[in-house]
Amino acid sequence: MLMSQDVPDEADLRRIGLFRLTIAELQAACLFALHRTWDDRTSWAHASPMVFWSLIAAVALPPLIAISGLTALRARTLAIWTPLAALVCAALAAWDIWRQAPVGRFTGGLSPQVILATLVALFVAHHLVVGADQTRRWAAPYRLYFDVAWKDAVQLALSLAFVGVFWLILFLGAALFQLIGIKGFEVLIQKDWFAYPATALVFAGAVHITDVRISLIRGVRTVVLALLAWLTPLMALIAIGFLAALPFTGLKPLWETRSAASVLLAAAAALIVLINAAYQDGAVESRVPKVLAWAGRGAAIVITPMIALAAYAVGLRVLQYGWTPDRIVALACVLVGACYALGYLAAAMRRGAWLQFLEWTNVRTAFVVLAVIAALFSPLFDPARISTADQVRRLESGQAPLARFDFNFLRFDAGRFGTDALERLSRSKTRAIAQAARTALQRKTRSAPPQVSPDARLARITAYPAGRVVPRSLVAQTWTDRQPAGGCLTWQTHCDAYFADLDGDGREEVLLGAANQLWAYRLNDKGVWAEVGAMSGLDCTTTAALRRGEARPVATVWRDLEVAGRRLHLNPWEPPVAARPAECPKG
Repeated sequence: MLMSQDVPDEADLRRIGLFRLTIAELQAACLFALHRTWDDRTSWAHASPMVFWSLIAAVALPPLIAISGLTALRARTLAIWTPLAALVCAALAAWDIWRQAPVGRFTGGLSPQVILATLVALFVAHHLVVGADQTRRWAAPYRLYFDVAWKDAVQLALSLAFVGVFWLILFLGAALFQLIGIKGFEVLIQKDWFAYPATALVFAGAVHITDVRISLIRGVRTVVLALLAWLTPLMALIAIGFLAALPFTGLKPLWETRSAASVLLAAAAALIVLINAAYQDGAVESRVPKVLAWAGRGAAIVITPMIALAAYAVGLRVLQYGWTPDRIVALACVLVGACYALGYLAAAMRRGAWLQFLEWTNVRTAFVVLAVIAALFSPLFDPARISTADQVRRLESGQAPLARFDFNFLRFDAGRFGTDALERLSRSKTRAIAQAARTALQRKTRSAPPQVSPDARLARITAYPAGRVVPRSLVAQTWTDRQPAGGCLTWQTHCDAYFADLDGDGREEVLLGAANQLWAYRLNDKGVWAEVGAMSGLDCTTTAALRRGEARPVATVWRDLEVAGRRLHLNPWEPPVAARPAECPKG
């Protein structure tokens, strides 16, 4: 293997290219085999999802380190770092799968947050390793970190773009062949056994081509950084104007947005990126224009108040509503942002070379980023575990009213920790909490109604006139509709029941009423209840009459019109009926 400062000859380049293609094909073969295993619903993968997704994480990302590191790391370092990265990826994936749900209930995959965090951690750690390996020191010169990190970032972006164009060309070719009735090409490119190796080969080839033509990468990088640098004055002016306006507007409009922390953190991140684009590697020969120099100092200063406002916003929400996973992640971002903010503030205030102290800040904060990711996506500070414990504490202590407590969070967002908490709450001595927890455990989706017993359904329906009884077969029937009869047949909605023979066949239909509407149900010859229509426009007067049994079927005045075997119904215009109040008096 060759270090980046070595100049490989033609034979070395061919050998490195062959290594890259071999690694890519081995990776593709492993991913294809794992994909086929997951497609088999009876395979070991579904019985042991933690093992399966750990293998996916170990195979999907670390080979990219090997492909990129062939020219940047010594052979011994690469041989140690690649499997170590695979172990870290597998560990993060294993914890993510374990925390999502018990094995018997797990049907998904790795969470997007873990995927993104793993990518960020690998990118940061890889370049720290490259710097240490090439200089034989734990801390390399900042210029080396800048060079390898931005080179790999541009190289990765170009390689992914090349893969995208490759597939666009393939689909265009398939469309051309379809014009003359040949569909075999389209069928071929959609096969998994073709897609995996083709994509891996094209990506590895793109990495190799851009690595060989390093001047191309540096040229693109120079253009991108130059364009970004000239956005620094604009972003600095916007940030300064925002802070200057706060004394006149106050903080209330900021908090009312309910997204203040995320917007402030995003703005601070944009300032950090643009400042680094202007600073680049800090070389003496790369003098910056005065407008950029002043804009850079101003931007470095305003990051601190923006991070402080974000921290205050997160703190307010936590004091009011407790911890949630989003707020814990926001706090972690505030911590990382504070490291940048204080370092950049010191860089702006120090005399000497322009913003030079940000070099020290960037390198040290990279280690902070790795530590924060390791804490958040491990048992140490798992957001779901912490927020579940805090929300349950607030509920049991009375800080969070039962009527406003988000049981859906425990059921669908907190994974294993939320499910365990609901099962414990279902045995609570407080009857209302126990009932709400049991109801939440029964839900299959956020919007789907819980499965309730026929007796529970019957208890929510009041039959009129007094003495009438709703047929048990109606409430015992399994309903596939999301909200039959406005929800009183499935959800915890109360409604009234009335009876009338609407079709004149001698059998009464059941009319279920909720709000200002009635739904009519008829028992067919197969013994199945079916909804046949609905009536709207009820108010308290008509509801009271219905409850007294003062209703009779009346034949329609207007006849239907038969056209081409179909019957068209006339819906005559009626004067508007006053909206029914939320609750009419009983009796």
